[in-house]
Amino acid sequence: MNNLEIIEMQNAIISNMAQINAELHSRLEQYEAVAQNEKTAQLEEATGNMIGRLKAAGIFDDIPTLQDGHIVVDENGVPTGMLHERARHLVYDILTKYTKEQLKQFILDYQKDLLSTGLTTVQTDDFKLWDATIDDILAAYEELDKEGKLNVRFIQQLRLITDAQLEDYLHRHSGRTGDGSEFFKIGAFKLLPDGSLGGKTAALREPYEGDPENKGIFVYDEKVFYDLLEKAYRNGLQLAIHAIGDYTMDVILDCYERIAAKYPKPDPRFRIIHCQITSEDILDRFARNGVLADIQPLFIRADMEIAEELLGKERVSTSYAWKTMLDKGIHVSGSSDAPVESFDPILAIHCAVTSQNLDGQPAGGWLPQQKLTVQEAVALYTTGSAYTSYEENVKGKLCPGYLADFIVLSQDIFSVPENEIVNTKVEQTYLGGKLVYSC
Repeated sequence: MNNLEIIEMQNAIISNMAQINAELHSRLEQYEAVAQNEKTAQLEEATGNMIGRLKAAGIFDDIPTLQDGHIVVDENGVPTGMLHERARHLVYDILTKYTKEQLKQFILDYQKDLLSTGLTTVQTDDFKLWDATIDDILAAYEELDKEGKLNVRFIQQLRLITDAQLEDYLHRHSGRTGDGSEFFKIGAFKLLPDGSLGGKTAALREPYEGDPENKGIFVYDEKVFYDLLEKAYRNGLQLAIHAIGDYTMDVILDCYERIAAKYPKPDPRFRIIHCQITSEDILDRFARNGVLADIQPLFIRADMEIAEELLGKERVSTSYAWKTMLDKGIHVSGSSDAPVESFDPILAIHCAVTSQNLDGQPAGGWLPQQKLTVQEAVALYTTGSAYTSYEENVKGKLCPGYLADFIVLSQDIFSVPENEIVNTKVEQTYLGGKLVYSC
């Protein structure tokens, strides 16, 4: 083949490649147009469904003003379908309820997923379900327990958000914290008095950065809030209260101190869930009062993208302070807040140890001074969690007399490089010495 033939062949190849690229580009534009149309249609359908529900609830044309929530409207004052905090409750009553049998099947289905991540005990918060009754939720677990179908040990937290709900539960149900079997028992009383960081509804001492009129939402009247905690505590329920914002933690700690002084118990194990936006004085109050911190290390993969913008450097510097908590002697346990985040403890352990997202960013860690050792991170999800439910003498360790709940991993997370922990898989899960999951 001479040089001219080679050049002609190269030109032909280039021409064909250009034609192929043009065809691909044209097809890509067509696909993108179709995809965009599908996304638009899906968004319109979802928006239409939400607006329909707002109309059915009578809050689309006549928008109520709420102290404990907010109905988001557009520039023309028309509801967008976004409901913040307690505003959501305005549509709950019109939703179709699941039956007890459906709930039982849901439990059987999701316990398989739990076991695949090595979870053998789960503190669940099912009373938040607006599409199921409390009676059916409790009955679903109790019947599965009696039928011998539970392969995960469930602890049901009691989210009873009003005095009427709490009074009704106390009157009609005998279960108090710790009551039940090895597979289903009653856990702590739970409330959600503030919102989220991303939604700018977590209640703060000072306004959000760039939003001087917004300190978030504390959804309760503070006297009503205290009265709920006191009633639950006096009736044999442990207290485990959600708090993202520093103001919310101030209010909860005030309540805990007041209750402890008024009704002293040797080991109340007051808990605060999340404990994100903290300060030195808040953490000192945790330590002084023996308050337990339930943290979610996986939160940082999203929060690291927004925290400084919403809070500023100074507040971030004393927040997500897991190592500081341990150094101050605070009892710390790990959880997930699923379905907000994945319930896979391996992912959370990765975040706790590296202070990075799941892609290994940023280099060196977001808050490197708050990194935990692998042992400390594993303890969050073993001995730490067992302690929160008064089960540290039967769970969290492999010791004589303890329940033989354990897992087999694909690699030794104590010896692999920290950035390799995230790739670890659960190969087997055992419950009471019985193999209940194998990949």
